Amino acid sequence: MIKNYITETTDLQRLVPELANDTYLWSGQTNHSGQGIEAFNYVRQDLINKGYNLRQLMTPLELSTTSAEDTINRLRWVVTCTVTGTVILYGSEDGTTWNTIQTETLSATGTTSYIITQSYLYYKIGGTATFTSELVDTTFDGLIKYKWIEFIFINAGKGTDNRYTEYALYFSKMYDDLLNKMKVPTDTDEDGEIDTTKSSVIDRTN
Repeated sequence: MIKNYITETTDLQRLVPELANDTYLWSGQTNHSGQGIEAFNYVRQDLINKGYNLRQLMTPLELSTTSAEDTINRLRWVVTCTVTGTVILYGSEDGTTWNTIQTETLSATGTTSYIITQSYLYYKIGGTATFTSELVDTTFDGLIKYKWIEFIFINAGKGTDNRYTEYALYFSKMYDDLLNKMKVPTDTDEDGEIDTTKSSVIDRTN
């Protein structure tokens, strides 16, 4: 099932640093979460329109203290913590020799996620915290980011400054370009294993 792990402060501000200065907030707004919800729903509907079953997308790889094999290069590490402490992600190419990919000290419970910078074939976890953990693919991250920023600029452009409309069109094109070339890992029989990687092509001419 497709989920949204994109955050405004981390992911969007890397693309548009001015968001950190509240440049595009309307009076009374404290963040752009509304545009984020709208963007996520837009992406979901685009995928449905292309014939994808959302239950078959973004299949997670559940992690434990024993080895788990990743065949599609998932890059987002999702951690749900119930007792605080350290969490550690290990990676291996052969399932025998393990390297530490990332260590985090969690001071609060709840769910958080990280983009890992090293990919391996096998993964496992450790640490002192009580937590569950999984890897998810980042196939849809770019779509959500581009559409979210587009909607921010659309709202900002409802005044008299046409620059915002141009910015919105730019990110709309980025969205369509990515959607036209992306490969979508799909669990067609919903058994928890990726079966196919489909191309996604969308027609905006009609």
